[in-house]
Amino acid sequence: MDKENLKILSDETGKCVVHMPDCRFPGVVIQGDRLHELYSDAMKIVSMLESSSEKDSFLKAIGLAEQLESLLDHYEATLKNNYFKMPYARDRENTSSKFRHSDKED
Repeated sequence: MDKENLKILSDETGKCVVHMPDCRFPGVVIQGDRLHELYSDAMKIVSMLESSSEKDSFLKAIGLAEQLESLLDHYEATLKNNYFKMPYARDRENTSSKFRHSDKED
């Protein structure tokens, strides 16, 4: 990918829209600390739904948390590989895999 030819369509803080040359559609840039907040909120929803009778909602929340966690893992690895400090402290004990035990067929 040609990183030099990124096209910034909107540079509004917290809502940047960027078009990368090899992508059909533009993407939204989310700051790492905001991504962490979204992930933390998703994990709180997972915790709240774990013991409820709303299995569908619980499974959807787990799926969302897993997707956000994957983005966060990639973000953190990229920062580490490029010698940046993390803009937040992450609780490594509270991950989406902790809740997978509840994802059993009845």
